[in-house]
Amino acid sequence: MALFDYIIVGAGTAGCVLANRLSADPNCRVLLVEAGGPDRSLNIRMPAGSKALLSKPNPHNWFDFTEPQAHFGERRIYWPARRGWGGTSSINGMAYVRGDPKDYDG
Repeated sequence: MALFDYIIVGAGTAGCVLANRLSADPNCRVLLVEAGGPDRSLNIRMPAGSKALLSKPNPHNWFDFTEPQAHFGERRIYWPARRGWGGTSSINGMAYVRGDPKDYDG
């Protein structure tokens, strides 16, 4: 018998929601694996810290790049990705956009 029914890699927004929903079933065993840790850094907790998190390699950002992109002259594009609980959502400078109710009414 397997130790877990599901193994989720990444405790970002989607990984945490999925783990929470799957583990709501008491018969379901879920393992959530995350390479980073909690978001205790001051740079994560204040919007002005996002520049430090996104501009250079650090323990909170994988600082990845894509493979060379044909439609961009074979350039590699910077791809920020948070290493830790909350995933990339926790290095976005606490920015969010709320839709206008009129947009949804239409």
